Amino acid sequence: MKKFIFCLLLIVLLPAGAACSTAKDTPQVNIAVLRGPTGIGAAWLMEESESGQKNYNFHLTDNPEQVVALLANGTVDMAALPTNLAANLYAKTEGQIRMTAIIARGVLYMLQAGDAVQNWEDLRGRTIYATARGSNPEYILYHLLQEHGLQPGRDVQVEFKNDHAELATLLATGQVDLAMLPEPFVTSALMQNDNLSMVFDLSAEWEALGTGSLAMTALVAQNSFIAAEPDSVATLMADMEQSVNYAVNNVSQAAALCEKHGIIPKAAVAEQAIPRCNLNLTFITGEDMQGAIAAYFDVLYQAAPQSMGGALPDGYFYYTR
Repeated sequence: MKKFIFCLLLIVLLPAGAACSTAKDTPQVNIAVLRGPTGIGAAWLMEESESGQKNYNFHLTDNPEQVVALLANGTVDMAALPTNLAANLYAKTEGQIRMTAIIARGVLYMLQAGDAVQNWEDLRGRTIYATARGSNPEYILYHLLQEHGLQPGRDVQVEFKNDHAELATLLATGQVDLAMLPEPFVTSALMQNDNLSMVFDLSAEWEALGTGSLAMTALVAQNSFIAAEPDSVATLMADMEQSVNYAVNNVSQAAALCEKHGIIPKAAVAEQAIPRCNLNLTFITGEDMQGAIAAYFDVLYQAAPQSMGGALPDGYFYYTR
């Protein structure tokens, strides 16, 4: 009886939900995650949330613009999205969107029909098909080409298609013979056409240049949410790191969860795609974030300042707790 009266007093004196709470009574965190490789690291956490073990509400979306809209209208507190878009939002919102972690490096590969291309010079005079014009993949491809003495539009032609699924189908059916794609579309194409082979892992090629890693995906948070719920942010980050590690260490189970939660349509595709993502699924926080991404941001800024919001982000962008 005394405990009951004490709780009633706390409910009156403290903000709603703050008293007599358990793990399941903690504030719900709303998170936006993209389908595809970005979502792989969240699969375990989505399962835990569905079962009631964690208090997260996931919004699964198809493209970064939808994530931006969810952040803009306050529907979500945190989100996973391309790192350059995170920097762009930081600039446009005057510091209201901040990066809390790097959660994935690049998952871009170049595929070909046959084996004619063995090195970068073999691309001279060829046409590479790609997607995501005006975003990270284009800038990454162009930078790699230029670093290997190939000028896009002169030495190599680059033709852009509307989306990853379309290009994967064209490649799998033999309508194009050289293409840059991200996972899991790489795996989907390889499973459909035995004549396809891997040319380059673009993450490995990028790192070989000595310009750091392709830190392509970030976990971001509303600055107002960081200020109001720092403990919730810290808990989410710890849970997300555990979820990423689960995907790396439990491929079959994670693949099944990817299909169940709509992250990747088929578990069979996810099971083959996840190992190619494993080296790129990561979780970098604190002061290490800025060092891990600085060189990548420099390249993007030199290629297209507008992609970074017109300026490189200052130190406040990196939430280090």
